Amino acid sequence: MKQRQSFWLAMAAAASTAALVGCSSTGGSDSADAGQSSEYELVNMKTDKDGHNVNAAQSGYHAVKKDDATEMDAAEPVDMAEQAPEPAKPNPALAAFPLDTTVRFAFDSSALSGDARQELAELVRAAEKFDDVTLTAEVDGYADATGPDEYNETLSEKRASSVTDYLKSEGVQVTDWNVDGHGERNPVADNDTSSGREQNRRVVVTFSLEQESRANLTAR
Repeated sequence: MKQRQSFWLAMAAAASTAALVGCSSTGGSDSADAGQSSEYELVNMKTDKDGHNVNAAQSGYHAVKKDDATEMDAAEPVDMAEQAPEPAKPNPALAAFPLDTTVRFAFDSSALSGDARQELAELVRAAEKFDDVTLTAEVDGYADATGPDEYNETLSEKRASSVTDYLKSEGVQVTDWNVDGHGERNPVADNDTSSGREQNRRVVVTFSLEQESRANLTAR
C-alpha cells in the first residue's frame, strides 16, 4: 500500500510541476508578444471600395510602427495655394486708354469756345491720373463743306493747332504729337443742314499709350 501511495503522490507532483511550467511558459510568451506588439498600432488606411468590415486589414487598418504613425500624423499638409504664383495685377491704364474727346467750332473760326476748353480740361485731368504712362496724341481737325476745299483745309489745320496749343499750355505730358487738318473730308453728319455742318466743324483729340501707338503703326 505504501508503494502505491508513493507512486500516486509522485504522479500528482509531476502533474503539478508540468502545469506550473506550462503556465510560466505561456505567460512568458504572452509577455513577449505583448512587448513586441506594443511597438505597433493599427492605422486606418481604408479606401472607398472597402464596403464591409471583415477584419482589421480588410477594414482598412494596417499595423505600422508607432514612430511611423506619429510622423504621419505630425506631417503638415501641403498648401498648393501657397505654392502657386500670384497672378500679375492688371494695369488700369490698359483698360482706360485710349482717351478721346471732340470739340466743335463756330462757323469760319478756329478759336476755342468756353465749352471746348472745358472738354479739353477734362481730358487732361483724366490723363493725369496715370502719371506712370507715356502718351502720344492724335489731333485731327475738320471743317464743313462751306467754301473752297483749299480754304477748308487750312481752316481745319488752324483748329487742330489751337487745340494742341491749349493742351500743351495745360502741361499734359505727351511724347509725340500728330497734328493734321483734313478739311471737309470724313464728315460725321449731313453738310446740307445747319446742325450737320455744326457737327462737322470739329477737332478730335485722342490720347494713346506709346506702345499701343507703335503697335498700330506696325500693324498698318
